[in-house]
Amino acid sequence: MKKVIYLLICAFIGILSINLSVSAHEFTNPPEIYAPSWWTDFPYQRNIYWDFDYESAPEIPETGLLPEDGSPVYEGYDDGELLESDYVWIDPDGPVKWYPTVPGFSRYGLLGIDNRQGTEILEGDIVIHLDNHERDWPFKHVWKEIVYYEHDLTEPISYLRETMGLDNGYTFDCREPIIQVLTDGFERHNVWYEIQPNPYWEDIKFHFYADPGQLVVIDTLHIATECVIPEPGTMILLGSLAIGLFGMAGLRRRVTNR
Repeated sequence: MKKVIYLLICAFIGILSINLSVSAHEFTNPPEIYAPSWWTDFPYQRNIYWDFDYESAPEIPETGLLPEDGSPVYEGYDDGELLESDYVWIDPDGPVKWYPTVPGFSRYGLLGIDNRQGTEILEGDIVIHLDNHERDWPFKHVWKEIVYYEHDLTEPISYLRETMGLDNGYTFDCREPIIQVLTDGFERHNVWYEIQPNPYWEDIKFHFYADPGQLVVIDTLHIATECVIPEPGTMILLGSLAIGLFGMAGLRRRVTNR
C-alpha cells in the first residue's frame, strides 16, 4: 500500500512539473546550459518575464512605479510569495518612456529613449527591485536575458549600462555576457551573477544614454534567480574534511594522554 501511495505522489509531482514547464516562459539561452554552477530546475525559484506589451501607454505616477497589468509575468516557484514587494521604478520626470513601437522597427512594447528627433543628450534610469526569501545561504545566482537596441558607432552614440545594487557586506562576480546580434539589429545579452552571501534583495539598474539622433530601447527582459547551498559534492568534501580534522584531534588527544 505504501508503495502505491509513493508511486501516486511521484506521478502527481511529474504531472505538476510538466504543467509548470509548459506554462512558464523559457529562456532562449537557459541558465542550466549556459550559466556556470546553476542548480535549480526550470521554472526556477524566480522566473520573471517583462515584455512591456501594454494595451495602451502606461501612466507613470509621481512614485515612478511602473504599472504591473500585463507585465511582468511571474512563474517561478517562489514568485507567488514575493511578487507583491517587487517593483520597476522609472523617473517620472526623466526621458525614459514607453513606446508602443518606434519607426523603422516591427517590435511592440519598448522601454527606453527615442532621441532620433532630439537636439540634446538624453539619459535616464530604470531600477528593478527584486526581493528574496531570507535564507542564510552562501550563494545567490542571477541569470538575465535582455533583448535591446543601441547605436554603438563612435559618434554619435547611444548605450545601455547595467549595475547591480546590493546592501553593505555583499560581493558579486559577473561573467562576460553572451551576445547575439539579431536580424533586425537588436541584440540579445545573457549575463550571470553570483552574489555572496544570499542577499534579501537586489536592485538591477539600467542607465540609458542617447545622443541627438540616436535610439536605445529594451524590448524584453527575462530574469531567473536562485539562492543555493553548496552542491552535494562540495558538502561531502567539507564533511570529510571536518571528520578528518576531528579524527586528527582525537588521535592527538590519545597520544597526549599516554
